[in-house]
Formats: sequence, structure tokens, C-alpha cells
Amino acid sequence: MEFRKENQSFVIRLEKGEKVMETLSSFLSEKQIVGGKIQGIGGIKNVELGFFHAGKKDYEWKTFKEDVELISFLGTISQTGLHAHVVVSDDKFNAFGGHLKEATVSVTVELFLTEMKKIRRKDAPEFNLKFMEL
Repeated sequence: MEFRKENQSFVIRLEKGEKVMETLSSFLSEKQIVGGKIQGIGGIKNVELGFFHAGKKDYEWKTFKEDVELISFLGTISQTGLHAHVVVSDDKFNAFGGHLKEATVSVTVELFLTEMKKIRRKDAPEFNLKFMEL
């Protein structure tokens, strides 16, 4: 991973073979970032995505082993860590997406992270989740 800081923002490039969420979570911890937003694009594989079933209050998980184009990576950063969703496309130009549990960089991932004041999350028992506390 390489990065540079510009004011309250970071420009980040993940390299082939790096685990996306693991690498970013370590970076956030090291830099003590507990509030912000992140967005990016790239190429990834071994993508584990989740779809949240509100009625079941739980995620359904699916892994896509093949290389996919990372069309959109969007996330929020809070004191509980990084919460990210992605849209990816396969080699037939089919797009799919969901909550990103983990993925491996197959080519590169380019990200822009904007640091903000601490964002807290509070329990939302109705869904068994934690919502942003405003």
C-alpha cells in the first residue's frame, strides 16, 4: 500500500495481493482515523459480498473467486471501523454489489479517503445493526 496525505484527505493505492478490508482497517487503526468517508475503483478478486435481509436481521454471503472490475467502492468510517459497499462487474459486463466483507487486489485499488470528526455508532436492535449516531 502506498499513500499520501493532503490536508484532511488521503490518496491511497493498494497493490496486487493485498487484502482490501484488512489493509484499510490496519491503516485506519495506525492513523487513528475514527470518522470519515472513502471511495475508489480498481480490480479485485476473491470478493466476499453480503446482502442484508432485514426480516432475518442477518447477512447472506456469497464469494466471487474470479477477477472483477471494481466499479465503485463507497464506505463510512466510524469508531467501529470501516463499513464498505461495492459494485463490481464481471467479464460479461454484468454488475452486482453488496456489503464488502473482504477482497484481494488483482490489479490495483485507488482510493480517496476524507477524514472527519469522530463518528459514533449506536445499537439498532430492530435490525441487529449499529447505525450512525448523529
